[in-house]
Amino acid sequence: MKILGEDKLATSLPVCDLVALVRERAENDCDKTYISFLEDGETVSNELTAGALEIRARAIAAFLQERRLAGERAILIYPPGLDYVEAFYGCLFAGVWVDRLRRRPLPPDDQRRHEHHPARRGLHLRGQHSRRRVQ
Repeated sequence: MKILGEDKLATSLPVCDLVALVRERAENDCDKTYISFLEDGETVSNELTAGALEIRARAIAAFLQERRLAGERAILIYPPGLDYVEAFYGCLFAGVWVDRLRRRPLPPDDQRRHEHHPARRGLHLRGQHSRRRVQ
């Protein structure tokens, strides 16, 4: 991932969190590329503007807030890419905690069997005593 102006991030903006940063960038640099996904570490395969990220994050946040999920915990299960970034910021905008999930890579012969399984992608919410999946 490459973020617009990451070398100046800490000193140039008077923001206190990532949500405020995205909102500020969407307001001031709406059409500039904000995040680029580097497929092989060098080649840009997908880009997202600050404005598009804010719009998508707000839509995801609205979805989560309609279900009264603020304060809940979520595990984001996505392949590397911008879908994960959108879901992550959507959770931040909604006040949903994102848990980190460490996953071992599957052996090559198991990859194909699991890549289309419905539980392999999406947003999983974890409450105190239950687990729910949101699509």
